[in-house]
Amino acid sequence: MHILVVTQHYWPETFRVNDLVRELRGRGIDVTVLTGIPNYPEGSFYSNYSIWGPYFQNNEGAKIVRVPIFSRGKKKGLRLILNYVSFALFGSIVGALFCRERYDAVFVFQTSPILMSFPAIFKSKLSRIPLYTWVLDLWPETLLAVDFARATSLGYRIGFSLCRMIYSLSGTLLMPSTSLTMKMRGEGYTHVEYLPQWGEDLFLAVESTRAKSHAPFRIVFAGNIGKAQDVDTIVEAAFLLKGHNIEFFFYGDGSSRPSLEKKVRDKGLVNQVFFLGKKPIDQMPDCFENAGALLVSLTSDPLFSMMIPGKVQAYLASGMPIIAMLEGEGAEIISHHKCGVVCKPGNSKDLARACIEISSLSDEKRLEMGKRSRETYHQKFTKKGVVDTLLNLMGNQ
Repeated sequence: MHILVVTQHYWPETFRVNDLVRELRGRGIDVTVLTGIPNYPEGSFYSNYSIWGPYFQNNEGAKIVRVPIFSRGKKKGLRLILNYVSFALFGSIVGALFCRERYDAVFVFQTSPILMSFPAIFKSKLSRIPLYTWVLDLWPETLLAVDFARATSLGYRIGFSLCRMIYSLSGTLLMPSTSLTMKMRGEGYTHVEYLPQWGEDLFLAVESTRAKSHAPFRIVFAGNIGKAQDVDTIVEAAFLLKGHNIEFFFYGDGSSRPSLEKKVRDKGLVNQVFFLGKKPIDQMPDCFENAGALLVSLTSDPLFSMMIPGKVQAYLASGMPIIAMLEGEGAEIISHHKCGVVCKPGNSKDLARACIEISSLSDEKRLEMGKRSRETYHQKFTKKGVVDTLLNLMGNQ
C-alpha cells in the first residue's frame, strides 16, 4: 500500500502527523509526504532550509516532497495569508508534477487553515484516488471560537459556504471527537467517521516523581499559549492562589505569551508562574514527571465543547492527574473516568478551587487518579487502535 500524506507542517516541525507517518512506515506501508518548507512556529525558515529548498528529502523511510512557500513571519496579516495561499497553490502544482507514483489513498492532516486541503483534493480528483481528511480544526467555526470573525458578517457567511464546499470535496471526513462526528453527519455529510488523536509513545514512559510532593505543588501547562486556551484565566487563578504553595509552569509558546508574562509581572507572580518556552517533544516526559498535575484549558465556546484537545491524550498516556478547564466532550472524559478535576472555562475561582482540591488529595489518591488516566488512554486512544481504524477505512484489513 502507498499513501500520499498532505500536510503543510511536517518534520522537522513537531506535529502528530510525524508520529503517524512513522507508524505507517513501521507497518511496511510506503508513504510520500507532500509538505512545505519548515518555518513553524518561529515564522522563519529552519536552518539549512530556504524558499529554494531542499525540495526532496527522506525521513525514516518516508519520501518527502516539499513545495516553495512564504514563511509565516512573526505577525498575523498579509505574510501569514501568503504562507497559507502559497502552500495551497504550489502544493497543487508540485503535487501534480512530482507526486506521480501510484497511490492507494490520499490523506490530509488538516489543521488550520482549510486551504491546505486544496493540493489533496486536486491530486485526488486528478488521479482518481480515495481521499481521507482528518479535520483537526473545523473551518470556519474555528475563526468564531477565537473571535477572529463574527457569525453575522457577510465575510463569514461566504467563508462558511466556501468551507462547506471544500469539505464536500474532501472525501471521507475523519473527525477527532464523537460530537464533531455527529455534527457533520447532521449537516448531511454521508462519509464521516470518528478518528481520535493519540499521545506519542514516549509519554507512556512517564513516571511521576512529584506525585508525593506538597511543597510546592507544581501544575504544568504544555502547548500553545493563545487566546483559545484562555490563559488569562489561569493567571487570575494563580493570583487567587497566593499563599497556597502552588506553582504554575508553562511549557510552550504562542500569541498570548508576551501579554501573559507582562500580566504575571504586574500581579507580582514571578515567583509563582514560570515560562519555560517551547521544548522538543522528547523532553516533555521529563517536564511531566516533575508535575503534581497537568492542566488543559479551552475558552468557553460551542465548537470547543465538541473538541478533545490533542494534549488530553498525551496527558492521559502520561498517567498523571489532570486539571481540565473544559466543557463538553473533553471534560466528560476526564470526569467520567475520574482522571482528574474538571472546572468551568473562564472562571478563575473555579480553577483555583480545582487546583486546591487536587493538590490537597493524599498521595495515594493522586496516584490512583494517574493510574486511571493511563487506563483510559489504553482503552480509548492508543496509536495502534487509531491507525488500525484508519487503515481499515482505507481497505487495508
